[in-house]
This record gives sequence, C-alpha cells and structure tokens, in this order.
Amino acid sequence: MGPPKELIEYYEWKANLAKIKKSSKKMTKEQAREVIKKWKKEKPRVSERGAIKLYYEAEEEIKKWEKLERKLKKLGLE
Repeated sequence: MGPPKELIEYYEWKANLAKIKKSSKKMTKEQAREVIKKWKKEKPRVSERGAIKLYYEAEEEIKKWEKLERKLKKLGLE
C-alpha cells in the first residue's frame, strides 16, 4: 500500500470522479453543434499536440488510481 498521501489523493480523485459523473448533462445533437460552433470562433487555448498530451497524461493518471483501487478492494478497504 502506498503512503497515506497517496491514499488521500485517491479518495479525492474518487470524490471528484463521482461529482463529474453526477453533474454530467446529456446534450442533444443540436446543443453539441452550437457548442462546437462557438468554440470554433474562439482562439484555442491548447494546441492539438498539447491536447493529445493532456489526454494521455489523464489516461495514465486514471490507470494509476484504478490500480490503487484494485489493491484497496483486494485488502477489503474499498
């Protein structure tokens, strides 16, 4: 098991994930088109390369927390 700091970070991640899932709104296709149209008018804040890098970093972070979650479940702590 990782240090207590890692455990605290895991529970923060889990709480944030639950909030995101709870607050996610379903969007109609027309609403999605409007959002995309609006975003196209704005100057991008992140380059495509930067966005791809962030995506893969996020995937690695999720894998890290899921691995810790499996360990906790195995120990009966989750």
